[in-house]
Amino acid sequence: MRTWLILPLAPRGPMRGRFTTALALSGPVYAIITFGEVIARKSLGASALAITLLTMLMPLANFTAIWWSRMLEGRDQRKIMLIVGLIGHIGLMTGIYLTHLPHLLLIYLIYYLAYAVVLTAQNRLLQQHVASKDHGSIFGMANSLRMAAAALVSWLAGLWMDGHPDGFRHVFFITGAIGVLSTILFASIPTRHQTDHVAWRPTPSNLLAPLKDAARLLKRRPDFLRFEIGFMIYGMAFMMMLPVTPIFLVDDLQLDYTMIGLARGAVFQLVTILSIAWFGRLYDRVTAQKLASIVFSLLALHPLLLMASYLLPEYTVAYVFASFGVFGIAMGGVSILWSVSSVRFAGEEDAGVYQAVHIAATAVRGSVAPLLGYVVMTWLGRLPALAIASAIWLVSGLFMAHLHRKDGVLLTGE
Repeated sequence: MRTWLILPLAPRGPMRGRFTTALALSGPVYAIITFGEVIARKSLGASALAITLLTMLMPLANFTAIWWSRMLEGRDQRKIMLIVGLIGHIGLMTGIYLTHLPHLLLIYLIYYLAYAVVLTAQNRLLQQHVASKDHGSIFGMANSLRMAAAALVSWLAGLWMDGHPDGFRHVFFITGAIGVLSTILFASIPTRHQTDHVAWRPTPSNLLAPLKDAARLLKRRPDFLRFEIGFMIYGMAFMMMLPVTPIFLVDDLQLDYTMIGLARGAVFQLVTILSIAWFGRLYDRVTAQKLASIVFSLLALHPLLLMASYLLPEYTVAYVFASFGVFGIAMGGVSILWSVSSVRFAGEEDAGVYQAVHIAATAVRGSVAPLLGYVVMTWLGRLPALAIASAIWLVSGLFMAHLHRKDGVLLTGE
């Protein structure tokens, strides 16, 4: 079955088109996942500390990517991707029975553990089925479709949850079912199987090997290490904002699900659709460091505009929409960098290994940055927390501008 015919705009070729369709179908899941902290606060009455712990699950789960990468290396990854992906999305569907916070935390933990596999596997699919000169444009187009689906679902889910006290349970179930379809499509795309490759198994003696390999990779590729340091600075601000933003929107601005869905979902996603395709084409023409310097610096405006929405209450909605509009523009570029920059650094090497290191690095900042956000907003307030995040993003942009001059080489080719 040529599933790529589902989307007329999908790139030519059944594998590339299947990749695009699968990524687009993951959009509704992404939309509801981003509602998690708001649902925890508004519907489950979660504390600020509980929300902080919820935001830490994703980066900590991502640390497992270095082991998943090793398990997938050299083999056809379809079976593993199917089983793990189904577990993650079926777990999401159990949200139909959600009544308390521990269940929500379990849903997100299972989903994020599965997502670490999907992110690692996606880069192999992109590397093996799309020419390197087209990575940015193809991924940008596919992610634009994903964001379009997420924008629509964010708006509809917000309306539904405002009109139905148990609405959040319904959207978890429906989007989880859509995620199952996305998983099946991703798992239908083959990757090269090396018959002479010895499959890695998670035995006690092997568990330290991926950590040692990651250390050796960073030592062997100082340019990649410096790039990851720049991403680390950016990520500190991003994850510091994770517990601060939903509480700020719910408690300080007193927005309902519909307004949060429009701003944080629809406006953000729609603007990202417009920017991600452009940034995808730009990525194919500039260095990764140059693109990072632009988008990281732009992100500094996002918390400043949120601050203005509180300080100038007569313009709250306008500033909130402007804030998430700027956020969407910048995150269009970040999405490209996050997803395909490791492919560029890898060259002819296994991109999954580079992406696994990139993903696992989120665990380092994820174990510190959300707690930093919690401490700052508890001791100093949410406005100072937003101001500090803005300053960190500006520093990350300046650092990447420095790396552009030091390491900026356009690593492309077939």
